[in-house]
Amino acid sequence: DMSFVSDLEHCQTSRALTTSVLRIGETLGMHTVAEGVETEAQRAFLARLGCRVLQGFLFAPALPAAALEHWLQGRASAPQA
Repeated sequence: DMSFVSDLEHCQTSRALTTSVLRIGETLGMHTVAEGVETEAQRAFLARLGCRVLQGFLFAPALPAAALEHWLQGRASAPQA
């Protein structure tokens, strides 16, 4: 949830809660999705914890379905770095 990641850069409590939620998901064999990722620092922190599925404004703004389809098509045809 966005509330877990919004203050990762400045709040030890947010870091501890996010770490705990990811570990619980991992222990239960669940895939986790980090929502509301807006900064590279948040992305890097989550990546260090092993969270591989992220969404938020860092990657793309919220889009209506038709615009999302167009955006995804553009991503699929773009060369991979």
